[in-house]
Amino acid sequence: MIAKRKETKEGLLAKTAIKFSLKVLRHYVEHFHRSQKSFTSQDKRQLQKAGIDHKQVNSNLFKMLKANDDLVTLSLNSIKHLNEVGFDIDTKDITLFRNVIHLLTKSTESNNDMIESCFALLLNVFATEVPKMTTIEYDILFYSLKEHLYIADVVKTPLMFLKQLVEKPFVKPEIYDCMPKVFEIFFESHTEFFKNTAQDIILRFIQAYPIDEQLLLKYANDLTKNIDSPDNQTRTMVADFLSKMFEIHGLKVFQTYVS
Repeated sequence: MIAKRKETKEGLLAKTAIKFSLKVLRHYVEHFHRSQKSFTSQDKRQLQKAGIDHKQVNSNLFKMLKANDDLVTLSLNSIKHLNEVGFDIDTKDITLFRNVIHLLTKSTESNNDMIESCFALLLNVFATEVPKMTTIEYDILFYSLKEHLYIADVVKTPLMFLKQLVEKPFVKPEIYDCMPKVFEIFFESHTEFFKNTAQDIILRFIQAYPIDEQLLLKYANDLTKNIDSPDNQTRTMVADFLSKMFEIHGLKVFQTYVS
């Protein structure tokens, strides 16, 4: 019993030390960023002389994403801030992606910081190349993405991530499942970020993704319900969307709709 208590106490002390170190790291990197200084090759050489290895930093930060407390958010933010100043945390490492996917399985709407940080990292991961995912990982990713597409100032990165996927374009059936939420955000939001981002996603989607006649007619029907909206941006969006539909698919596809 004594040994067990001692180990628990040591573990708590170790966690406290790690949290303190991560907070110091975050403040240092934020200061580094505010000074408009980027991480240089000279900085890297100095770290090497001090015995700090990039790969070791990667590995340790990734491992902490499996924790069950605020170590997770601290680690996510550390990775984000280090990349912002050019420290080059390896976002191509499949371990990072899998740990983030694991975090999303545990996240709820009350975990705003975690959700925001997870999708901010996914933006970095997918910016260079699409990671090799299992079917289950895909399912978790898109289920989480769909669940967190809503209007909340503290949770913006899921919508930004979807915009990134649509602009690639990342053609997967799951993208289609997310679009009703995007239309909902566009029509219901009065916030510039959400309205503009949703509009960009919708217009890019109609240009880049294969859409069958039935789905086109559904979109046309939903849009025309809002043609008399008192909101100028909504009316403009409806007109732009219908124009792009006509440009891409021609008038023939709408004959059933107008007859």
